[in-house]
Amino acid sequence: MSSVETIINKVVEVGPAWLIVLLLVGSVLAVLLPRVRARLVRHKHWQRSMVAAQTALRQGRYNEAKKMFQALLKKAEEEFGSEDPKVASALRNLATLYHLQGQHTIAEPLLHRSLAIMEKADPENIETSAVLEQLAGLCEVQGRYAATEIILQRSLAIRERALGPDHPHVANVLKHLAVLYEKIGKKDEAKRLEERTKAVH
Repeated sequence: MSSVETIINKVVEVGPAWLIVLLLVGSVLAVLLPRVRARLVRHKHWQRSMVAAQTALRQGRYNEAKKMFQALLKKAEEEFGSEDPKVASALRNLATLYHLQGQHTIAEPLLHRSLAIMEKADPENIETSAVLEQLAGLCEVQGRYAATEIILQRSLAIRERALGPDHPHVANVLKHLAVLYEKIGKKDEAKRLEERTKAVH
C-alpha cells in the first residue's frame, strides 16, 4: 500500500469529510509538484540550448548548429515525446539549416514531419502556418510552383482565420504569394495581392 493510501485510510477512520478532501489534495500535490518542477527545468534548459543552436546557425557555424539541432531533436523526443511541439521546432530548425546548405531533399521530409506534429496539436495555430510557409519556400526554390501556391494558400487561410485579414503577419504571406504569381506570369493576381499588402501596411 502506498503512503498516500495509508494517509487516506487513517483519515477516513478518524476525520471529517473536509479534512479527508484537504489531505487527499495535499497528497496528490506532493506527488505531482516535483514532476512539474522537473519538467519546467528540462523545458528551460532545452530553450537555452535552442537559442544557442539558432545563434550558431545565424552566424554561419553550420556544422556546430547541425550537431546542436540533432541533439535537441533527440532530447525532445526522449524527454517530451515524439509528438511534442519541441520536436516540431527542432525538426523545423534542422530543415532550415539543410535548406541554407542547398540540401533540399533532406530538408523537406523534416518539414513534413514538423508540419504533421503541429497540425495534430493545433491545425489553426500560427506556428502551423509558419511551417507551411517555410515548406512553400522550399518547394519554390525547387521550381515546384503549383505546390508552392497551394501551400501558401493554406498558410494564408490559417493566418486570416487566426489574426484577421489586416494583420501584418497576413501581409507577409500575401507578399510571398504576390512574388510567386509575378514569377509564374499571373500578373493580375500578383497586382491584386500587392495592392492588398500595401493596404495592410
